[in-house]
Amino acid sequence: AVTAPDSARVGRGTRAVGTPNSQLDIDAALGISWGGAQRCDAADPNCSTDGGTAAPPPVFAPPDVSGKKIAGVAQLKITIAGRDEGVLRVGLFDDAPVAAAVFADLAAGFYKAEADATPAAWTYGAQWCIDDPFVTLSQSADAQELAYRRRTGARKTPSDFKPSRPNRDITDAVAPAPVPPGTLTVRRAGPGQDLEFGLTFAADAGRDRYAVGALLDDASMTLLARLGALPVVAKRAALGGKAGQPLVKVVVVESAWAAA
Repeated sequence: AVTAPDSARVGRGTRAVGTPNSQLDIDAALGISWGGAQRCDAADPNCSTDGGTAAPPPVFAPPDVSGKKIAGVAQLKITIAGRDEGVLRVGLFDDAPVAAAVFADLAAGFYKAEADATPAAWTYGAQWCIDDPFVTLSQSADAQELAYRRRTGARKTPSDFKPSRPNRDITDAVAPAPVPPGTLTVRRAGPGQDLEFGLTFAADAGRDRYAVGALLDDASMTLLARLGALPVVAKRAALGGKAGQPLVKVVVVESAWAAA
């Protein structure tokens, strides 16, 4: 298992970027339609992207995996705005061994794209984005560097640090098929250099992505629904490519992998 040190964890919730002054309305770029003092706290489970409150998101049953062989189980312990929200338990499919192995190695904390690369891990390195119907997690080279320093407590990046970025497509020959809520998916070309995976919080036709695994219990599905309903940076915002990212910190504070 890989765990972030206590000193590296986010200690408190944060509101959306803006101002508490109700006389100003500078949150429009984020999709917040009124001043900071009147909008809801982005860390509130009922807060929506427009700054108001929303109904609780639907929670679906876990996908039926009775016809699938499970290669093992990855676990990601999640905090939202510094609060412990539970664990995502992901069963990885035996019939998608290439992409599943990447996800498993990231959960275990020793994914290496090349022999001389620095191991990458989901712990403190996962970057989250909500792109209906997917909650995606990925890890760019910059995120890997920052995560490595926070996991190890290093103040500077060592000179021999080398991010793990695949220099070729790593994918499986899986036929297109609809994917139900709770499915772990990856793009047809594989995770790519940013190691991107997506969990479906609603059904998807599966034309552009294929199934790599599935959430295994009700608690995981409840947490996925919570992630999918987080307020995000609006797509019209010009904030350095941050559209779709949650307005509060979502952190994997611990991850693990156990083969079946």
